[in-house]
Amino acid sequence: MNRSVGSCLIILFLFSFLIGIQALSSSFFSPSSLGAAAPCRPDQKSDLLQFIKAMMPNSTSFFCQTDGFWSTTPKMLSWNADEDCCSWDGVMCNQITGHVISLELGCYPPNPTCYSSAGSSNSTKPSSLGSLNLSSPHKAESPSGSNSDMLLQNLSMLRILILDGLNMSGIDVSRLMNLSPSLEVLSLSSCKLCGTLAANIFLLPKLTCLNLSGNKELSGYLPESTWNSSLKVLDLSSTGFSGVLPESIGDLHSLETLLLQQCNFVGSIPLSLGNLTRLTRLEFSSNELSGQVPPTLSNLDRLTLLDLSSNNFIGPIPDVFDNKTQLQKLLFSHNHFAGPIPPSIKNLSKLARLEISNNLIWGSIPSSLFSLPSLTRLDLSNNGLSGHINEFLAAPSLEHVDLSGNQLRGSIPSSIFQLGNLTYLSVSGNNLTSVVDLQLLSRLKNLKDLNLSDNILSLSNSITVDHVLPNLSKVSLSGCNITVIPAFLRNSTSVEYIDLSCNIIHGDIPPWMWVVGNGSLSYLNISHNFLTSFEQVPWENLIVLDLHSNLIQRPCLPLSLPNSVRVFSLSRNQVTGYIPRSICEMKGLLILDLSRNNFTGTIPQCLGNISDSLLVLDLQENGLSGTISLTFGENAALRSLHLNGNKFEGLLPRSVINCKQLEALDLSGNKLNDTFPRWLEILPSLRVLFLRSNRLRGSIGNPGTEFPFPQLRILDLSSNEFTGPLPSTYFAMLKAMMSTDQDGSELRYMDQGYYQDSVTETIKGIEVRLPKILVTRTTVDLSSNKFQGMIPEVIGELGSLKGLNLSHNNLDAHIPSSLGDLSELEWLDLSSNELSGTIPTELTNLTFLEVLNVSSNQLTGPIPRGNQFNTFQAESYRGNTGLCGFPLSKSCVDSRAPGKLPVLPEGRVHSFFADFVKPEAVAIGLLCGLVLGLVMSNLRYLRSFWRAKREVKRIARKHISPMGP
Repeated sequence: MNRSVGSCLIILFLFSFLIGIQALSSSFFSPSSLGAAAPCRPDQKSDLLQFIKAMMPNSTSFFCQTDGFWSTTPKMLSWNADEDCCSWDGVMCNQITGHVISLELGCYPPNPTCYSSAGSSNSTKPSSLGSLNLSSPHKAESPSGSNSDMLLQNLSMLRILILDGLNMSGIDVSRLMNLSPSLEVLSLSSCKLCGTLAANIFLLPKLTCLNLSGNKELSGYLPESTWNSSLKVLDLSSTGFSGVLPESIGDLHSLETLLLQQCNFVGSIPLSLGNLTRLTRLEFSSNELSGQVPPTLSNLDRLTLLDLSSNNFIGPIPDVFDNKTQLQKLLFSHNHFAGPIPPSIKNLSKLARLEISNNLIWGSIPSSLFSLPSLTRLDLSNNGLSGHINEFLAAPSLEHVDLSGNQLRGSIPSSIFQLGNLTYLSVSGNNLTSVVDLQLLSRLKNLKDLNLSDNILSLSNSITVDHVLPNLSKVSLSGCNITVIPAFLRNSTSVEYIDLSCNIIHGDIPPWMWVVGNGSLSYLNISHNFLTSFEQVPWENLIVLDLHSNLIQRPCLPLSLPNSVRVFSLSRNQVTGYIPRSICEMKGLLILDLSRNNFTGTIPQCLGNISDSLLVLDLQENGLSGTISLTFGENAALRSLHLNGNKFEGLLPRSVINCKQLEALDLSGNKLNDTFPRWLEILPSLRVLFLRSNRLRGSIGNPGTEFPFPQLRILDLSSNEFTGPLPSTYFAMLKAMMSTDQDGSELRYMDQGYYQDSVTETIKGIEVRLPKILVTRTTVDLSSNKFQGMIPEVIGELGSLKGLNLSHNNLDAHIPSSLGDLSELEWLDLSSNELSGTIPTELTNLTFLEVLNVSSNQLTGPIPRGNQFNTFQAESYRGNTGLCGFPLSKSCVDSRAPGKLPVLPEGRVHSFFADFVKPEAVAIGLLCGLVLGLVMSNLRYLRSFWRAKREVKRIARKHISPMGP
């Protein structure tokens, strides 16, 4: 009975307690109570004002404009110290206690992924705020000194710390090591952090999101031991983190997002990555990762994004897609994957993007790819795929198809013209041979970018059909055997880019073409055709106009260019007349190429007036005459000046000295009468100097600066009238020619964007036109002058030389053995001089030497043997009567004097006997001779002794009785 009464009393007490709690909570959170929220605590208002003052010593520099989408006024500028701080923009308070619990002061919202597990905090001071967001795309002034220390110390109990975009370059990064163990979200994206973060930042026990992305100068390695297993988001993208990915990364069992793209990671993907079965996003793009993709990735069946692009992965694409039913983006471009496309990709029913471009993929394209129901983007470009393009059976969502740069053949399937959502189509650079029906093409109403270039296609061009592609903005039909401008362009009023180059379009431009893209066209390339005229340019926004390699021949320039044009090429036509002065009115012109025409008269002096913008001026191979009267201003931006192959006379243009960015200067093939332009040696960027085939005279002399021509790599002064000794002092100072650094394995050429420098050079005895110039190419040609004296030894220090031509001069003395140090040399021409002595055996060290010419000199002795010298023909040595040996018919043995050892001109014994005249060999020979002599003498004495003894015995036997006395 007593036990029952006790139980009832306990139940009654609990019931009363719950009713009280309910009433209390109702009073706290009823609308009436919310309407009468507690005001901000004065001490916290003061702390907030001091905090903002410390963070922003110059508040006017803190602006939040981002493409006009977010507020252009910082929230803090609206704060009024006389108002309740809980009413301030970006401040959130607890309505019961008045405590500030959150600051959201950024210009864009934080990543929602990081907020998935973060709540609010009921704290009492700004130092224990539940959330702080000071993110800004336009960096604020960084706190410095004690202010920054106060910032990091006073926020020691934060659960969410977001400072994205804040300039923290003045903050000691090591202070981030002592963050609160309660921290759940740490986001310091694009804060200009630098230095190295210690491994314990990855060990904060409650941390679920760590975002350090966008800090390019932030470095370090991922820890190889214990991790915080609570992490769900790890974003280190676009940082300087490096090293190998540790196996311990597989311990992050809660990880859902792993973003390590655009870092410096190397090595292979650890097998333990397959343990992260909760991963939905995995991005490793733009690193230096290598090896094969581990099969353990098949465990990651929740992935929606897998990005391994721009690395060095090899082997086949792993066939691990059977269970990846959630995968939406598969990005493997720019690697070294080889083999066929794995068939398991057909199971990816939710796949929207498949990009495997720029690999070594071969085989045919699986027909299943063209029936993936969710696919919107397919990029298989620049591989080795072959076979036919199958029909697109069920891919209604496709918007982007790029199959360019493969070996596909046959026709373009007609079903591709049923893809109503298609905006991008490129099949360029294949072996397709079909006829493209423009009536079918016109069905692609949403098509914006069409590229059929470099195939064997033909277009039906019926003008009776109304071919309309209303959204077309870019069309590339280069190298498609087109005979007329396609009619479907007739109604393309918004087109911006047209490339019809390398076709067989004849005659004049059709009249309707002048209204195509009126107001929108910015790029027009009709080069490499058979156009005979081009009389107007009505496109007021045109930027690039390329008409080179046609048959345009109207007198003078055939058109008036709008001021919008930045690139104009009319080279390789048949235009005659003068260059009009109106060309000088184009103040924004960057590239002007009128080369290889029949222009006559003088060069317009006003061209120097647009040198502040002009990067390239190419007037080579015309009939221009007179003096080069260009006057370049002090701010000249010119990088390439080609005036070669004309009839210019007089002096070199002195104002070129104002072109501080000049990289290529070619004035060859004129009638310029001047001395060596030593004043050019101060140009800091000059790489190519061609002055060949002029009337330049005098000696070159010594440089006038400490480091002349600091970037010069190609020097051609051939076919002039230079005299005196070779410029040994210059050779000793051409630093760029001494460097053997090839700037990595990538081939890089001199270019100015749309324009590539080209020169005519004598290479291996043959005049060759180089359509583009390697930046590492290094040659010296001083041939066909009147240089005298010896070849300086210092020329052997030009270690990057590919070619050296000193032929047809008056050089004498011997060939320096230091030429054997030119390890990169491919051709060497010393012919038609007065060189004497022997050919140095050190030249056999030149293992890249393909052409050698020492003909027509006074060389003597045997021709060296070994390496490249075993490949040279007799023509390399003709005209040297003293030479002998292979490949000449004259044998060195036949030239010996009877009874004498063959002796070289230097007085050395022939190499056959060389080892027998060394001091060591002589000493050994004398010792052996002495011993042999003693032995022979003793043998002769012993032989006489035994002969005498035998004779005594014979006489005794004859005169003494055998019976005895």
